[in-house]
Amino acid sequence: MAATQLAGMLVFLVAMQVSLFRDGIWLPILGFAVFSGVLTGSMLWWLPRISARRLAAEVLEDPVHAPERHRRDRRNVIVWSVVAQVIGWSTMFIALRLAGKL
Repeated sequence: MAATQLAGMLVFLVAMQVSLFRDGIWLPILGFAVFSGVLTGSMLWWLPRISARRLAAEVLEDPVHAPERHRRDRRNVIVWSVVAQVIGWSTMFIALRLAGKL
């Protein structure tokens, strides 16, 4: 998962560097879309699959409270993923505006 996230970040960094020498805003936007998609996808899809056995063991150990705790944790991951997307995309467009690309 970490290697995939690193690859997504490298795509974004390369896109940003190349965009310094080219006109247009689509390259950095596309690079950031790849990065944010990889990061969000890994947190919402990949991480639950990695931790599934641990969560199942917690349910066996505490069948009353563990499921609610897992639902709350999942909800927090979704909420913070949305918050991170809003902040990330806002920062991306502010940076493009300050760079004179917008």
